Parts: sequence; structure tokens; C-alpha cells
Amino acid sequence: MLITVSSDAAEKRERPRMTENDHRMTREIAKKNLERAVTLFGLVSPMTAAPQLYQIWAQHQVGGLSSVTVGSALFMSLLWTTYGLLNRQAPIWMVNGVWAGLNGATLVGILQFAA
Repeated sequence: MLITVSSDAAEKRERPRMTENDHRMTREIAKKNLERAVTLFGLVSPMTAAPQLYQIWAQHQVGGLSSVTVGSALFMSLLWTTYGLLNRQAPIWMVNGVWAGLNGATLVGILQFAA
């Protein structure tokens, strides 16, 4: 009976190690892809306000909506839009700019059609 012993070095193949530059480039690529995804989903997410805006502007129904809550959301979206513009963060100012418009339209509708 023949017994063979394999060496650990032969079984383990050394992978090339990533340099600090490789890690930096990987982080930059991931950051850029995440920024694109955040911008895309951030611009799509305001579509969730469409049913409420339809209810307000087409059906003139504003029952259960609070002008204080919507006004606060408008203020915060304007604040975030300003922050994004000042810090040159396109995903922040673009998304919050859209939300500011939608919150503004909602608030105007609440004030206009409130009984």
C-alpha cells in the first residue's frame, strides 16, 4: 500500500494581494455606483406621492392630511436641498428638490381645498 503525503504549500495557491491602490480604486468604484443608485431610486421614490396628489388635485379630498406635517416636510426638503447645493452633492439636492416640489403642491392643495 502506497501512502502519499501532500504538502500544504502545493494545495494552497497564493492569490495576488491587493495593494492599497487596488483597495482605493475598488472603494471609488463602489462609491460611484452607490451614488448612481441613490440618485436613481431617489428620483423614482417621489412617485409614491402620486396617489396622494391625485386625491388632492383631481378629487379635492384633503381629509386626514395635516398642513403642519406637510409644511414640516416641505421645510426639511428645502433645508436638505440647500445643504446639497452648498456641498455640491447632486443626489441630495436633486432628490430633495423633487420632494420640495411635491410637498409644496401637497401643502397648497391642502390649504386650497380644506373645508
